[in-house]
Amino acid sequence: MTISAYVIGKHSVNEVNISEHLSVRKEMMEHPEESLWIHADDRGDIFRLQDVFGLHPSAIEAVIHTHQPSKVEEYDAYLFPIIDGVR
Repeated sequence: MTISAYVIGKHSVNEVNISEHLSVRKEMMEHPEESLWIHADDRGDIFRLQDVFGLHPSAIEAVIHTHQPSKVEEYDAYLFPIIDGVR
């Protein structure tokens, strides 16, 4: 699994263990002012995230199909950005 996750608060950024997704979801519910940033290097990881977070099928399609333009899609409970990175 090539997924890393961070809880971003007003004054802090903390890495979290995404494999403990129930505790991450609980923490996010208790602190709605914070954001959860999840980074996945492998496109196949999106299916694990879909099961954990209930991602919208359109978001999954955007990840699976390569050569997507950079964009941010807004869903009811989350923002889904696709960002071109530099290595």
